Amino acid sequence: MSHANAVTPTPSDRDAPLGIAGTLLALAAGLLAWAALGGWRILDPSGTGWLLQGDFAQHWLGWQFFRETPFWQLPLGRNDNWGLTIGSTVVFTDSIPLLALAFKAVSGWLPRHFQYFGLWTLGCLLLQALLGARLLRLLGADRPCAVLGAGFFALAPPLLFRLQGHMALAGQWLLLAALLLHLGRAFRPARWLALLAAALLTHAYLFAMVFAVFLADLARRALRREARAGRLAWTLAAALGLTAALMALVGYFAAGESGAGGFGVFRLNLNALFNPLDRWSAYLPRLADGYGDFEGFNYLGLGGMAALALALGLRLARGSRVGLPPLVPLAALCALLTLFALSDRVALGRTELLHIPLPALLEKLGATFRSSGRFFWVPFYALLALSLARVATALPPRAARTALALLLALQVADLRPGLASLDERFATPPAFATPLRSPFWEEAARPGGRLLRIPPENLPDDWIAFSLFAMDHSMKTNYGVFARVSEAKLLHFARTLADQALAGSLRAGSVNVFHNEALWAGLLNAGQAGFAGVVDGLRVFVPGPTAGREQAPDSPGSPGRTPDGVGSPGPRAHWPALDETGRSAALARVDVAQGQTTPFGSGEPGNVHLADGWHEPHPGGVWAAGRLSRLVFRMDPLPEGDLEVEIRARFFVMPGRHDAQVLEACLERDDGGRSSLRREIRDGAEQSVTLRVPRAHLERGRGLAAVRLEHLAPAPLSLTGTSASGRLISMEILSMAVRPAR
Repeated sequence: MSHANAVTPTPSDRDAPLGIAGTLLALAAGLLAWAALGGWRILDPSGTGWLLQGDFAQHWLGWQFFRETPFWQLPLGRNDNWGLTIGSTVVFTDSIPLLALAFKAVSGWLPRHFQYFGLWTLGCLLLQALLGARLLRLLGADRPCAVLGAGFFALAPPLLFRLQGHMALAGQWLLLAALLLHLGRAFRPARWLALLAAALLTHAYLFAMVFAVFLADLARRALRREARAGRLAWTLAAALGLTAALMALVGYFAAGESGAGGFGVFRLNLNALFNPLDRWSAYLPRLADGYGDFEGFNYLGLGGMAALALALGLRLARGSRVGLPPLVPLAALCALLTLFALSDRVALGRTELLHIPLPALLEKLGATFRSSGRFFWVPFYALLALSLARVATALPPRAARTALALLLALQVADLRPGLASLDERFATPPAFATPLRSPFWEEAARPGGRLLRIPPENLPDDWIAFSLFAMDHSMKTNYGVFARVSEAKLLHFARTLADQALAGSLRAGSVNVFHNEALWAGLLNAGQAGFAGVVDGLRVFVPGPTAGREQAPDSPGSPGRTPDGVGSPGPRAHWPALDETGRSAALARVDVAQGQTTPFGSGEPGNVHLADGWHEPHPGGVWAAGRLSRLVFRMDPLPEGDLEVEIRARFFVMPGRHDAQVLEACLERDDGGRSSLRREIRDGAEQSVTLRVPRAHLERGRGLAAVRLEHLAPAPLSLTGTSASGRLISMEILSMAVRPAR
């Protein structure tokens, strides 16, 4: 028996609102989902212990440092306090700029430790449920079915999965709002512009997906002549202008060239709809998947899978003809987004089925949006909404409500392990213990000063502890983790700090923590006044007057006073400074013996000589990073005559694409320029580069020499086919040997 006449909605039915009762019930569904995952545990704005882990810490610390910056600045999201020259803006700490800017305006009235992520979680679940119900109502479901469907949207696994760490990406209600605008009868430019702005101020990935639905909506209105061409063109121009202005204003462009490799790794697997990973199903096992396929997590849940199967069965049975809005542009968009989500390396389980070479434009797009698996969220929600709508409209009302209630119960039962894991994560804050235990740190800290890691690094060890310490003491720091970092800025900052360390000219008002033995030895050899010691197992230097002639740090003319008034604390007599034995031992770490070959690579002794400008060692050697690399070594005792240092290396040469490397080598602070060479290398085979080291130079440097290697014609790493990140590749150092000059 057919029920088509009874359930096919009229246009007026399709635009009917939920009503007050339906709205309240949909919000209640979102509230219940929020309570089930333990969201109430993180609502307290002053409760921040649960945030001291992984991505949560990045989002919160980004906000905490940002609130201390001037409100009126350009860009508005600028956040130099965290990361200094490599940190850029609050956009790249995923701190939800929309809320960060709003709460910054009232920061003076907020507690010292304040978080809005618990409130954001509640808002996301409520809006997800409400907009999901409205979407189903738009697709023809009656109010009870729409309210039941709200539970599916509030419990959508891709949303819940993001609450494990990526809070900004929980704003998937923005995608539901975009689908509502697209499927609605009327074209609403003002609402589109507001939604695009909200998405851009939430997260770049969500904005990209909302903008894609916006373009599909323009196509729909144009094809069906539902809006005048001039109005559509004006709206597109306004959207592009708004996007560019907001991106510049908030700070999207501040990181410069900062694309990341990984496209094709963080993809959508063909089994994603049915793969619960480790903890998202009480009944189904984890399916085989690739290393980064978790970014394409789009598990439907057992209830969602059953709804899809039932909807397909009803469609095949041809027992109903459901009136729906025009879906061709949306279907085309979903197909394109699915292809992008699958990436250029299509896989089923752990088997790669297809590798598709990409044109340069798509490679660049992939470098920007490397976690392509996320782009399936729009097809996911469209599929879920259409499945639930088919069940709601193809069955008699009572049967449809019963079916949806049973399917929702199955969904809840299936997702119990995932909900429990979220509740546990929120209920049990991580056991955070700072490694900075010595009283030294409290005494050395100065508001407005700088806590520096030398060399700087994105995502270093103990970044949470150092960032938290700097934040609590109103210091700036380059410890941190950022979604996008300009490789050029990072290398320039590393070069600046290395220059200062080797010259003994580190800025007063800074606490410098050395994670590089060559630069530490260079600093000790330079003899800069101040405190140098090992504190809590860390090599630390604080510029200032010597311990023997302590002076008030903020007094006029104090050597510890910086131009901006931030004083260096000056060493204290009880601080654990290195004695002469300790200094000698640190310097001896970079000693070399004449005639001995020192290899570089994973676990090799030569790595202690690598100063700045190097990538992580790998088996067999170490690749140079950027355009400048330095080596440090010491001769003790001084040689009787001149020496020469021979560097064995391989150079990246690709005939026809990158024909030559150009290397200039010299000694740091070689004023006469007598020890320098320039080589053009057109052969990628292993070869030697030899540089003369005069005894007089070693004598002036108290036995220590720094070799400066400038790479004048590096190749983009993308030529290797392994990355499109904009990084450069030039020379791989293999070994070093020092011997008497010939």
